[in-house]
Amino acid sequence: CNKCSEHSDNKDISQIFIKDINEKKGKYDPETAASIEVLISGLRNTDENPETDALYRDKFAEIFTFFRDSPYSMAVVLNGESKKSGIQQIIEKLALGYLPTYAFGDGNNDIGMFEAVDIAIAMENASDYVKGQADFVTKSNVNGGIRFGLQQFNLIN
Repeated sequence: CNKCSEHSDNKDISQIFIKDINEKKGKYDPETAASIEVLISGLRNTDENPETDALYRDKFAEIFTFFRDSPYSMAVVLNGESKKSGIQQIIEKLALGYLPTYAFGDGNNDIGMFEAVDIAIAMENASDYVKGQADFVTKSNVNGGIRFGLQQFNLIN
């Protein structure tokens, strides 16, 4: 398959997505990082421990960027990739630069995304730091915050 998804037996990894970039050539070399693209969507930790966070960051610094998104988990992305770069690529490839852009976020990994759009909207459940980076704070993610935020900017009724 082009993309496989599985839940890991490792209690510290919530989900793994794997794409073999040499699949069409019939090659697979688990010893060579270049032969496989891996995105670990999240790491679950028992507690927010700066020493444990540093271990992950140091061990995988050449491959991944880690964002603490709760006291019990970290989001993980490939270096050079982010929500910000994804938004920028969509705007560029679809020639949407003339349209106002909006982003909703509640975690530290959303700050870059806020930088890529015209209007940054933080969820009420976001940290004070994230709220401070936003142009507007909406209701929480479990209390209709997306809908409320869209209504405030007259994007929906």
